[in-house]
Amino acid sequence: MNLKYQKILPLDKTNIKNLILFIHGLGDSPAGFAGLFQQLQRIPETSKAFENSLIILPQALNLPVTANGGYTMPSWFDIRSFNSADSNRYDLIQFNNSLTMIQELVSDIQKEYHIADGKVIVGGFSQGGALSLSANLVLGEKLAGVVVLSGFNVWDSPSNPVISSYINRMSDAAKKVPVFQGSGDQDPLVSVGRAEEAQSWYIKEAGSLEAATYDFKLYKGLAHSTSSSEMKDVCDFIEKALK
Repeated sequence: MNLKYQKILPLDKTNIKNLILFIHGLGDSPAGFAGLFQQLQRIPETSKAFENSLIILPQALNLPVTANGGYTMPSWFDIRSFNSADSNRYDLIQFNNSLTMIQELVSDIQKEYHIADGKVIVGGFSQGGALSLSANLVLGEKLAGVVVLSGFNVWDSPSNPVISSYINRMSDAAKKVPVFQGSGDQDPLVSVGRAEEAQSWYIKEAGSLEAATYDFKLYKGLAHSTSSSEMKDVCDFIEKALK
């Protein structure tokens, strides 16, 4: 299934070299971040990060979310429970399906705009951040960098046959992709512990990312949202990754 998406062209529409794909969170839409990216494109302090970059904001399918009483909403995968002690609370089949759709969208956009491998940033917020943490499993050396905002780990075990099959096929270069993870110390949905656990799980347990290329930042007073200082750090990371 092809994902719908919103497209934001660079200010210089004649010279597209890079792709920045950003995945929204539960119940949201591309519009939730479109205005922010359009603003960052034009602010002198952050505009350089978006030069020659096409921004793609995919739209999640509408799915019933068990933890929200079965209510149907934009969701990348079902969340069965908000209880962090429940090891079976995420629908990993739906998660993997969404990961595959993101992979296919990136490939389609690359072909359409002739964007080279190594010139792709994949990022996301919350549910989207959970997906972006796994982006290098399917995109490998296509990636220049990964951005994770208020993200978390969904996998139950590195021995899960789905993720283990991905990891077994990964190159060393794919594991070295630069990662920026930002999270708020007042986030009621993704606690500091959960954010730190995600970093640790992918580096130490799964071994699909490396500590040397992983930048984790905690933002004082930030809840389940973004801030100007976090987004400035994101822009600095993107600018460096796409050089």
